[in-house]
Formats: sequence, C-alpha cells, structure tokens
Amino acid sequence: MALVWVLILASAYAGFGLLALAMERHRRTLLPGSRAWTAVARRSLRCVGALCLLVSLVGCVVALGTTIGVVGWCGVLTVGAMVVMGQISYREAGQRRGHGARRGR
Repeated sequence: MALVWVLILASAYAGFGLLALAMERHRRTLLPGSRAWTAVARRSLRCVGALCLLVSLVGCVVALGTTIGVVGWCGVLTVGAMVVMGQISYREAGQRRGHGARRGR
C-alpha cells in the first residue's frame, strides 16, 4: 500500500513540475540557459502534466474509494504543489545570491 501512495505522490509532483516547466518564467528558473519551448512543446507539457494529475486522482479513488479518494487527492495535490513551489523558490533564491555575488555584493 505504501508503494501505491509513493506512486500517487510522484504522479502529482511530476504533474505540477511539468505544468511549471510549461511556464516561461519557471522554465528559465529551473533550466537556466535553455532555449524557449515551442508552442507545441508547451502544450504537450501542459497535457502530460494534466494527465499526471488525473493519474494521481484515479490512484486516490482506487485506493480510498470515491468520496474519501477525492478528499485525499486534494491533500496529495497540496503536497505535490508545495514541493514544486519550494524547489522553484529555492532555485530562484540561489540564482539571486549567485548573481549578486558575481557583481561584488
């Protein structure tokens, strides 16, 4: 059962990560130096990210039943979003510190 929850959380994390990468600002933060995505690539990232979130919903419903599964999914989404948000914030802060240090600040 623990493996099922790891997979559900991993799916939510991957979904939010892909949705973040589809945004230009977050792409620059997470993948510095990379070229901008094409419109097709951004759309694909959004679709696969949404599919990952849907997979996590199905996993929660299968594991807990419909009613409690949807509530559990909200908790899983919260954890997944918080981890992705924390990583983006950490990278942005590190890039600001590194950039400021090179200027002599």
